[in-house]
Amino acid sequence: MLRALTFGQCAFETPVARIAPDSEVHFGLLLSIVSAPADGVARDEVVSRLWPRAAGEDGRHCLRQAMYRLRQLGVSVQLNAGRIVLHDARSALDVHSLLYGTPTQAELVRLGAMSFLPSYEPSLGEPFDHWLETLRERVAMRLCRALADEVASTRSRGRFHDMGHVARALLVLDPLNELATMVLAESLALQGSKVEALRLLEEYEVEVGAVNRNLQLPARVLRRRVAEVLDDGLQLRQFEVPFVGREREFCALRTLWRDVRGGHARAVIVSGEAGIGKSRLAGELVRLAALDGGRVARYTTSAGDSFTPISTLVSVGQQLLTLPGALGCAAEQLSYIRRLGTPESVSAWSVAGMAADVLYAQLVHAFAELVSAIAEEAPLIISVDDAERLHPTTWRVLVDIWDRVGRRGVLFLLAARRLPPWFGSLGTRSCERLTQHLPIAAFSREESHEFVHAWSAQNRTTVSDGMVALLASISRGNPFYLTELAAHVGHGGDPDQTPSTILDLIGAQCRVLSKEAHRVLVVIAVLESRATTARVTRVLEQPASDFMAALDELEEAGLVTTQGPAVRVRHRLVDEVARSLAMPSVVDFAHGRAAAVLESEADATLSVELLGDCVTHWERAGETRRAYEAAMKLGYRLVGLGMGEEAERAFVRAEGLCDGPEERALSLKGRIVATFLAGRWADVGVLASERTCILSTTAPSSSGFDEMELLAAEARLFSADSAPNTNRLSEIIESTSLSPRTRLRAAVLLAILADNLFDVPLLKHAFEASSELLTGSEADAAVLQLIFPQHTRRPPEGLHNT
Repeated sequence: MLRALTFGQCAFETPVARIAPDSEVHFGLLLSIVSAPADGVARDEVVSRLWPRAAGEDGRHCLRQAMYRLRQLGVSVQLNAGRIVLHDARSALDVHSLLYGTPTQAELVRLGAMSFLPSYEPSLGEPFDHWLETLRERVAMRLCRALADEVASTRSRGRFHDMGHVARALLVLDPLNELATMVLAESLALQGSKVEALRLLEEYEVEVGAVNRNLQLPARVLRRRVAEVLDDGLQLRQFEVPFVGREREFCALRTLWRDVRGGHARAVIVSGEAGIGKSRLAGELVRLAALDGGRVARYTTSAGDSFTPISTLVSVGQQLLTLPGALGCAAEQLSYIRRLGTPESVSAWSVAGMAADVLYAQLVHAFAELVSAIAEEAPLIISVDDAERLHPTTWRVLVDIWDRVGRRGVLFLLAARRLPPWFGSLGTRSCERLTQHLPIAAFSREESHEFVHAWSAQNRTTVSDGMVALLASISRGNPFYLTELAAHVGHGGDPDQTPSTILDLIGAQCRVLSKEAHRVLVVIAVLESRATTARVTRVLEQPASDFMAALDELEEAGLVTTQGPAVRVRHRLVDEVARSLAMPSVVDFAHGRAAAVLESEADATLSVELLGDCVTHWERAGETRRAYEAAMKLGYRLVGLGMGEEAERAFVRAEGLCDGPEERALSLKGRIVATFLAGRWADVGVLASERTCILSTTAPSSSGFDEMELLAAEARLFSADSAPNTNRLSEIIESTSLSPRTRLRAAVLLAILADNLFDVPLLKHAFEASSELLTGSEADAAVLQLIFPQHTRRPPEGLHNT
């Protein structure tokens, strides 16, 4: 076996000898052979290179003697058809592998850190010196090209942990290499060293600016991107392991991102079991997008999002408003998005019929205009984690936005434990049919081994090969479980006492926490994506010093992560285990405190973004009265957005929380408004009758005439099954306990019905009632002129005298 040691050393090793540069001829001959292709090097070429003064047969004789000596030293070298060939399949030839093979990343980094043939200065003549100089140039060029390809490959594959090492190796060979400088700056920024990244780019600008000022442009663009775009949320976290084992999936996402950069809108749902790496895969694409200059809006759902779409829409909308390019959107659409989370008083009559569709269209149009304005400047990713908890309407809104953005670069990236039940519900005519589904499978045995070795290298611990195989078997290829197992064993845990499931393993980590840290963890888990340091301390009413100590303990244990004021459990599995280990009464109390904090915040800011979470927290805390009030608030806000079906679900939730007939009557009133808005005319009548029965029991003296009666009457008018009761409408018109506005609307409805029935006396009665209710001003006369001529061939007598 022959080993070539040409990087960092100058020697060839065989089982029986070491050939160094002091054996000039033999070393030069071996160097000529190993740096040649697999089919060898021409005999005459070697002779002219090593023995330039020996002509013809004399030079060949010298070559035969040198080859004979190499065979004695253990080198299997042969002459075949005029070419010198090395016959040894076990040879390890570093320079030959570099020039004609595909070295691994580790091998390239190792070779790049060492000089080729250091201190080698032979005296074999000018031909050999010229050939040696050419060889050095070939090796340097090939090594630079291979390292540059590896830098681009690691970046495109999301291997952000590795690309910095490769870039440094390339900069050793080519200190002003643009690609290596850019990638190293990106790697430093992702690791949190923004200052160092900016300093590197500034120094590069100075160096290349002396040659050509145009060469400074890429560095300036990246410097602005590092300073403004790469926020803390995109930095590599302390407990993140190198991104391995997801080449196929990341390639699919990268293809979609390439389409988006080309001006196309795309959507993808990444699905897989808990801990399989969905969020990590999506996060790596988001990092790549940010490095490419893309814009990112990220949202993690909470339990309240499955109850209402408003939380998701408000949160995503507020993020979009902060992105560059948002100001290019029309002012009225920006104003609409800003007001989205604030309550509005909307009359049921004002959203009747087609107006409900207009309200929903306004919502979609405003978002589509905002997304388009941002995507005009740079491609955009809207990423939603734990998407299986999204409300179906949220998905419908996202798809409708997709339909309207046209040829603009937008990617809707959703990660879910399972394919959500609402997926595929919108039919083949919508863009939903173009959505890609990317399931993630468990690691293979080889990928699990690579993962554990990468974790060991990052954490400077050693895990034996046998233990790696055991951990891979126990984890069943789940990356999160594998990480926790490796941490357990690598930090001194007893392999024989390794918990059999991931939940048991997380539970063991939680049980060693102090009581204060565990309380903080439970509150963070209860608040889910709404958790911030301010909210957690308000829930616990805990001194800042105690909270900081507990948070430090949790971060050191790797159970939570922070990003600015936001604090999150490291994984939803940690969330579930933390709550399961606490006493149920403690968890219920935490839900109540969380609801109180969130609702006080919502009331102070006049925002309904948090109402869905408030309902869920109050309900889990057993505070049904407070949950009822929050559900009613939410229902009427959804009415204001034209979301009748969603509002009806909120009122149904409120009805289930009622404590008495009065509250039930109020919830039924909301349901009537919502079902009317949704165009479910038969349900409006049923609910109105049910409400009338309740009111007759709770307030027997009440006439029961109110706005709901009018909605029921109009629903009957729209329904083909029945018609409004004209006597009932007449009673409403004549009721002095109702407001003039309500009575006037009843008169208008009666006039429409009379016109449909060709009942002139009834139409005259409606007109006369309307005339009495109006003040007689020019505006009122105009109202009558507008209403009655539109519904009759001949205006009632006296209309022109009004």
